[in-house]
Amino acid sequence: MKVANRELLRAINRFSILNCIRTNRTISRIDIAKETGLSRASVTGITAELIKDNLILEKPTRQKLGVHCRKKAYIVIAESQRGDCDWCQDIYPTDQ
Repeated sequence: MKVANRELLRAINRFSILNCIRTNRTISRIDIAKETGLSRASVTGITAELIKDNLILEKPTRQKLGVHCRKKAYIVIAESQRGDCDWCQDIYPTDQ
């Protein structure tokens, strides 16, 4: 039995995160980690790559998580990608 290599696992995790964002439309990294079962560190690293690749955007909010915590940031599919990818079409239909 062939064992999956690191690149394949990374690709699967990227797809999982993108799919999670697609289905939720707007979601925080913490919630992505909970939904996908990936570690927060993995989600942070992969979302940073996806932001760099202009596939997703980070939308900061005014909501604070606690007294000493940072503001919660939400992740969304980048507008430039909404009309270009087949898997975005069902939640971001183009104007007709």
